[in-house]
Amino acid sequence: NLPNMDIGAANDFTDAFVGIVFEDTMVRTNVIFNDLDPKWVPWGSRAFAFNVRHPSSLLLIGVFDYDLLTEHDPIGRVVISTENFASNTSYLLNYNLYQDTHQKEAAGTITIRLRIEWVNEAEAVKMSFVSPPRFLINVETKKALDVLRYLCRGPINKEAVSLDSVSLYAEELMSYGDVYFYVLDVVWGILLWRGRADIKIGKKTFNIWFPVHSMFVFTMAVLVIETPRNIPPIICFSIAWLLLSLNFHGSRHPSAWRRCKSVDELNKVMMVGESRHGTIRIKPNEFKNEAQLRDKLDDVKAKRMKGLFFELIRTGLKVRKVYSKTNMENIAINTQDEARGWKFLKTYLYYIHTMLASLCTYLNMFRNTMNWRGYLAHQLTLYTVTLGVAWVLLPIDYLVCWVLRILVWTFLGPGMKLVDIFMFHPYYATREELEANPKFEGWNLEKLLDSEALEKMGEAARLAGEEALKLKDMRSYHFGELSQLIPSSDSSRFPCVPLPSSSAEPYAGDDEKSDGFVDIPTKQKRWRYIPGQRLDGHMIHRLVRSINKDMDSTQEGDDVNTF
Repeated sequence: NLPNMDIGAANDFTDAFVGIVFEDTMVRTNVIFNDLDPKWVPWGSRAFAFNVRHPSSLLLIGVFDYDLLTEHDPIGRVVISTENFASNTSYLLNYNLYQDTHQKEAAGTITIRLRIEWVNEAEAVKMSFVSPPRFLINVETKKALDVLRYLCRGPINKEAVSLDSVSLYAEELMSYGDVYFYVLDVVWGILLWRGRADIKIGKKTFNIWFPVHSMFVFTMAVLVIETPRNIPPIICFSIAWLLLSLNFHGSRHPSAWRRCKSVDELNKVMMVGESRHGTIRIKPNEFKNEAQLRDKLDDVKAKRMKGLFFELIRTGLKVRKVYSKTNMENIAINTQDEARGWKFLKTYLYYIHTMLASLCTYLNMFRNTMNWRGYLAHQLTLYTVTLGVAWVLLPIDYLVCWVLRILVWTFLGPGMKLVDIFMFHPYYATREELEANPKFEGWNLEKLLDSEALEKMGEAARLAGEEALKLKDMRSYHFGELSQLIPSSDSSRFPCVPLPSSSAEPYAGDDEKSDGFVDIPTKQKRWRYIPGQRLDGHMIHRLVRSINKDMDSTQEGDDVNTF
């Protein structure tokens, strides 16, 4: 159901191909000509295997219309976050295609099959505690660079200062309004002690009044008032409680495609070494109605709080208007300034863009953390719990008190006079010296650069710069002179979620066969292992091939990187 991108000629339809980016790897499928509903056959160029260097890396997929002479026309793209997919499971995923992730109207759909295998799943979970590395992809032609840039950032470069990027950032900030009001509604329910819980006894489930969050907030507030010295652990436990509560609800979402991995599952993987999630089977449209009902309920909660908020503002403005008519000081007796228009926008567009970009970036990080998307939520939960327990059991407040005493006596005490005499006085004259000779000849701090430590730092920086230049030249030699930085986190305004028609089945491997297990006949398999653009070495950088020789099935003559 792709749109027709070749409407200029009769009986000419979209010539579709799919471009894929994962970490430092970029590939594409073969082109299917004149087809609005293309299907890539198993023996074609459609199956790829990648090494995974970080569990939260993004899978970027885009559909394009192939053009021989001009640039390839983008049709739509999908940004897939892979950290919540389970191992040993074959996923058949349906996604809506969007021209960019800031629009709501789909430009078609795409169906992919995805499977993730871990050599050591415990190491993968531990690796999630480290921020993802920065990946760079080099290409040879401008045409390939345009495809790569569209896959990474969409049709508009939001990093460039322009009215389009500022408008997108402003719209994104406005779109968070409903989320704010939903959070206010939840907070209001906690303050009113409205929490309830489902208790299962035998085969029956009872919904009882159990405001556990209200009790926690009340307990923490009492402890803050009664024992102020425990404020740091209270803050740590509160952050952990918030993240664990969000994880509890997120891992139990009616839609399997919007769930996150539970903390219990992640901790078991770290301790046992492998996932114990059991067999995963997800049928198409499973719990679709329940998920739609929950989304509708969340929308109603946000709308009622939003209505209350604006009604309060409207009422306050009416009261102010009535009051202003009776107050002589508010009568306009001065000449009003003329409006300056929007001339400032041109001058300060850079500052507006920087401010909005920073706000959106941090809001996206906060959103992904609260939704347990990415590597930060689990890490922050464990750290806050550990720090809170350590503060309660160990005399950390005593140690902190002594550290603060040492800092105060060191940097604010009379010893700073010695620092002035031996370090700053030659460069920073006193008031009496300025009165005797009121001249300032400028700063001369080059003497500070003559120390041996700074010389070693400079030498290390020079060597690192030379190494970076050599790596850049070797990347240009092996892969092309044009390059693009690959995003490490999903900053989409509307995160991509599989459609309810998606499904999942257990994967038994090539040798095991059993009922219900999905597999493709061996004779139809034509996997291409893509090693990526990873270089190793110092003086002469070499291309790192497969870490598993059995996976390295790329055939000579298979051109999967040509755009």
